[in-house]
Amino acid sequence: MIKKQTLTLLFATLLLFIYGCKKKEMHIKITVQKELTGIASASGIEVIGNSIYVIGDNSPFLFRLNRKMEIQEKINLFPSNNMGDSIIEKMQKPDLEALTLSEEENLKLYAFGSGSKSPERDILIELIPGKPHLVNKYDLTGFYNNLRLQANLSPEKLNIEAAGIFNGKLYLFNRGENLIIRYSMEDFRSFLEGKMEVPVAEIFQINLPAINGIPAGFSGATFNRGNESILFTATVEDTSNWIDDGEVLGSFLGIIPLKDLKNGLQPQNVVIGENAVHYPLKVESVAVIPPYTESKANIILVSDSDGGISEFLEAEVFF
Repeated sequence: MIKKQTLTLLFATLLLFIYGCKKKEMHIKITVQKELTGIASASGIEVIGNSIYVIGDNSPFLFRLNRKMEIQEKINLFPSNNMGDSIIEKMQKPDLEALTLSEEENLKLYAFGSGSKSPERDILIELIPGKPHLVNKYDLTGFYNNLRLQANLSPEKLNIEAAGIFNGKLYLFNRGENLIIRYSMEDFRSFLEGKMEVPVAEIFQINLPAINGIPAGFSGATFNRGNESILFTATVEDTSNWIDDGEVLGSFLGIIPLKDLKNGLQPQNVVIGENAVHYPLKVESVAVIPPYTESKANIILVSDSDGGISEFLEAEVFF
């Protein structure tokens, strides 16, 4: 006969096994929501030390903010164009949607145009934080045309909304068709320097959630180095194309562990809002505030108000 103590031990072990196998649910807690004063149509964000860098898709500036999200510096990315403080008209704007940070010792910021309208949006801007006068611009028309061919995208389906650099790889996030495109960063740099042809991409199609039958599309992404995962935002906008704006139905925050990245992946995600109810915000980008941990991340989100006052949110995300 099995002793009572042995049965108790077996039962406890079984419970621990079941609990350990249970998939942890991601959840988000919004802690701050405020207007992002002085920045319209915020579209990309990065954190470097105590500084936060933000771009807007219709602004000629890169904004440097403090941790209170107050503007400390405006860096003119197009000094030769004499645009002043003006908002760039929709049909002429470079549509800078993706901002990311290099892994080099001398950090560089890269701002990618969306590629959704050629040649105005086929642009890459490179600069070194702290040296705003050293701004390099690259024409990505050939790069984006090649990407359309590799991904079998029709012209109107290319819309780069986010970028990230991690472990020697460049990741681009395409809203049309929800693709993650991965390149060797070394090859990409060689391409920019004219040393090689357009590099070959690895392409992953990702299945994202929907609202009222309208699928979400990638809008922002970053890397959480605490658990080697991609954190991404995805928005649902009632529009028939990627140039015209539409009614914003809500946004999601999702996670993709790099080890799990594959074609057809349906990643875990949560509603950006309260009590599973969407905020009516077009969340455009996300950044993680150090320190990095495996089970929790402190993040900043920025929204695009399509020409009006943008907002930022601070949140805690639990994995």
